[in-house]
Amino acid sequence: MGYSSIAIGLGLGGGKSATSNGRSNVAKETFTTATLSTTDSYALSVNDTYTLTVRPSAVIGAGDSISIVGLTGSTTSDNGSLTVAGTNAAVFGSSGAWTQSSGTLVLTVANGQSIPTGSDTVITFVLANPSSVTGGVSSVTLTSIGFSTSSLTGTFLKGVATYNVTTRDTEANILVTTPSNPSGEVTNAYGTDTNDLYVYDGSAWYIYNNYNNYSVSFDGTDDYVDCGVISGLQGSSNGAISVWIKPDTAGHAPNIGYRPTADHQFVLTFVAGTLYFGVRNGSQTNIYTTTAMPNDTNWHHYVATFSSGTVKIYIDGSEVSGTQTGTNPSTISSTSGSFFIGRNGADNKYTDGLLDEASLFNTALSASDVTDIYNGGVPKDISSLNPLGWWRMGDNNGGVGTTITDQGSGGNNGTLTNGPTFSTNVP
Repeated sequence: MGYSSIAIGLGLGGGKSATSNGRSNVAKETFTTATLSTTDSYALSVNDTYTLTVRPSAVIGAGDSISIVGLTGSTTSDNGSLTVAGTNAAVFGSSGAWTQSSGTLVLTVANGQSIPTGSDTVITFVLANPSSVTGGVSSVTLTSIGFSTSSLTGTFLKGVATYNVTTRDTEANILVTTPSNPSGEVTNAYGTDTNDLYVYDGSAWYIYNNYNNYSVSFDGTDDYVDCGVISGLQGSSNGAISVWIKPDTAGHAPNIGYRPTADHQFVLTFVAGTLYFGVRNGSQTNIYTTTAMPNDTNWHHYVATFSSGTVKIYIDGSEVSGTQTGTNPSTISSTSGSFFIGRNGADNKYTDGLLDEASLFNTALSASDVTDIYNGGVPKDISSLNPLGWWRMGDNNGGVGTTITDQGSGGNNGTLTNGPTFSTNVP
């Protein structure tokens, strides 16, 4: 919301001076204090309240008037009795004469009233903003008979377009619209199902996350989250892991998954410069390896998927190349063991850095599902994909305590173990 405050330039007061022809010239009076201000929203055609504060150097009596000239562009029509309010509205009989074409408001002092010199006279009035985009008015004058004309500089009646598809709607309904924006203007919308802000810049929608406020920091030595035994994963013929990481060391990748023993695992793990996705059920082993990790310490999104023997790794929404070895198990192992975030299990490999929005699925994720989760680099609500486990890393717990609530269907809350801490650094 813009705020304009304009001070009126002060002239010199004075009295009478004799001339050679015996006539006298009266020096014009001034306004010793005067401001015109408005808390202007700049939205098109919206009513805004203006506040005028004046104190003249000489009393302005009943029947005399002051005029504000040049407030052009308002959509308020001519009105001989525009409402005047505020502390001293009675001075002007609570109304003024408004002329739209010249942007002039004439305020006439009512019978029995005056504008005094010893105190401020304060009134308010309302004008509607322009109906189209405009830079507004930068010069306005204040006049009164016998007073010096004062120039007021500032910004009034500026018009800035705000276009809404629908103020509140579902993400699906918002994203299928293609608003027509004037040059330089945007469309705003609010997602009722995601709590996100959506901004259309004339060619594409941008989504601004409003609910992801926390991540968890791991020391790379012994910190992890223990999510317990997840029975809904064991024995499944499909599965997927999703997690966001901001590594402390460039090129490092996450450790997350289930690996009670070397022969039984469903784990995404980083070891000595290589990322492994291992699915092992006894003698049946499928290991996918890649070294295509981003070589920086920025936030990145990792997904590993398993579907009836086929394994893939995605980074930042795109499938990455790698090497697949071993025989294909048809199902994930049924051997009991805990699911860890920040640790790979039996090998005790730990993550150094921040992890956020970890999730586990016992269904296959398609490439379009992965793109949806990545969401252009901003985590989003993934409940529509029915995750078995979804650990938001503090967002459901206010960033306090040692419990990470499971928002998935499995109900496997995680426990911060060995001292990982909450962070407000998020993707």
